[in-house]
Amino acid sequence: MGRFAVDKYSLYFDGQRTESNSGASRVELATLKAIEGNSTTLVDSKNLYLSGRRQGSSSDVTVLEKRWWGINPRLMSVNRNSYSNDLLIRSGQNIYLNGVHLTANADSFEIIRWIPHSLLVFRDNKGLHRYLFGQLSGKAIPVDDDVSFEVGESRVRWRKQLTPDRQWSKWIDLPGIEPEQFHLITGNIAQYKDRLYVTKLSTFGEDQLEIIPLDTPDLVIDRSFNSGKQHAYFIRQLRSKSLLIIPVNGSLTKNDRFAYDDRNVYTWTDTEVRITPSPCPAKTRVREENVREVQNRDIIIPVTDESCRNAAAEVQTLKP
Repeated sequence: MGRFAVDKYSLYFDGQRTESNSGASRVELATLKAIEGNSTTLVDSKNLYLSGRRQGSSSDVTVLEKRWWGINPRLMSVNRNSYSNDLLIRSGQNIYLNGVHLTANADSFEIIRWIPHSLLVFRDNKGLHRYLFGQLSGKAIPVDDDVSFEVGESRVRWRKQLTPDRQWSKWIDLPGIEPEQFHLITGNIAQYKDRLYVTKLSTFGEDQLEIIPLDTPDLVIDRSFNSGKQHAYFIRQLRSKSLLIIPVNGSLTKNDRFAYDDRNVYTWTDTEVRITPSPCPAKTRVREENVREVQNRDIIIPVTDESCRNAAAEVQTLKP
């Protein structure tokens, strides 16, 4: 149960004894569970447990909302040790965030802004309230040597120069940015609406920032290979991530292995894109589904008119 523990005699939270486990209110282990996986907030068939203490009946609990938090750029794997969730619940006339009671009127409670693991701004019949919590205390993304952007409550900055002690690192504000719409793709590439922000890292001296408009306003860059209307956008998965912009011929059709347009087939690894001309790109296929060969050798691309004619009719191809 994560931070919550129980034995024959006691309840514990973060390793500290909180209450006795005896009598009619004894924890029912068979039905005990963390709500939405948040170990500050648990229920069994009888009780609600917040931060290791009983807080009324479990029959009167409503989950209002949860928000994931942690450094999780779109192209970085999720580390569950640093990626968890905030949980907001109502129990009777009380509101709790991660097991902590909020001084709020439950009937008029309204979320105005929520930065996970950082800040909750809410309104009730007594006005507007700000509640700082977690390790970030108002920031959306913590400062980290591997992350070139700092997303705060009201501003976004990029790091032009990193110093060993961090104290004298040089940061520059990005004007006109809504922090909650600024999303990391990698540690040095981010997306804000229809623009990409790419820092080019330097071992010595100052880094550079390039702002690149996307050719498709609603395009979300969340894969290594991403298709726009006139270009493909490829994120090279090297130590220092970089962006490659590739002009395409007509609309792209794409799956997680390859893409094609009117003239070419595009295949990719973590570090490069290979462009193969084909008379019939739509007849490209994978030799065996769910089997991935090194360097994409299992992707069969017709490169001659004869190979196009010989392509089996039953071969499964992508649909536009």
